[in-house]
Amino acid sequence: MGNAAPEDSFKAFYENFGFETYPFDKFSAEQESGIQDQIFISPSFYGPIVEKFSNGLGMFLVGERGTGKTAATLDLIRASEATNFIVIIDTFSSIAPDFQPYDLCHHITRSICDILFKKIFENAASLRRLDASQRLLLSYLYHEFTMPTTKAELTRRLSQLQLPRYKRVINFFYNPMRLITSLALAMSQSYLSKEFGIINIPISSGEIMKTYPDLPFKSDNTFNSMDANIRLIEKISDLVK
Repeated sequence: MGNAAPEDSFKAFYENFGFETYPFDKFSAEQESGIQDQIFISPSFYGPIVEKFSNGLGMFLVGERGTGKTAATLDLIRASEATNFIVIIDTFSSIAPDFQPYDLCHHITRSICDILFKKIFENAASLRRLDASQRLLLSYLYHEFTMPTTKAELTRRLSQLQLPRYKRVINFFYNPMRLITSLALAMSQSYLSKEFGIINIPISSGEIMKTYPDLPFKSDNTFNSMDANIRLIEKISDLVK
């Protein structure tokens, strides 16, 4: 029999220790997705951290590379309540090396808004609890701190944030009705003129608008600019709660 291939020998080597795969081919907790809960071992300092986290207290985890900061954070997230609002900010490539406090606040605000609006549009019923000023603040945040793919999507989302469902339904049916009415009148006038020789007296769009005026159900997309700062982040936190 020939000698086993080197890779087969190495596979047999780590399988001899009870490993199904090579355990040292990943170098960070983020790369161990799917098995983090199986391989995490609570460090000796973990108790006070869990207690502070459970009580909603702020904290900083500081330590050298490889001491388990990320693994501990991910374990806290796994153990958190389903209703908790969790934002992970681990990418800072958009921030210049000589950043100002505004740049960091803007980055944090955008990261929070990404998660906030994902949850809102998955559960639009949550908007019913908000008053008009809170809805307007949400609209501003969506307008300034998210990147909708099209202008039409922006308009639709602002309408969803600001207008109750029944107003959006009325708008949906009312505006096409105005167009259909205008076309029907124009076609009727043309038919009567040809068949009966009736003088065609055009009805102006202004007269149609008097009969079917604009509904006051519109969303606002004009906002005064607000600085991205701690106060704005606090307002967003109040909305999240």
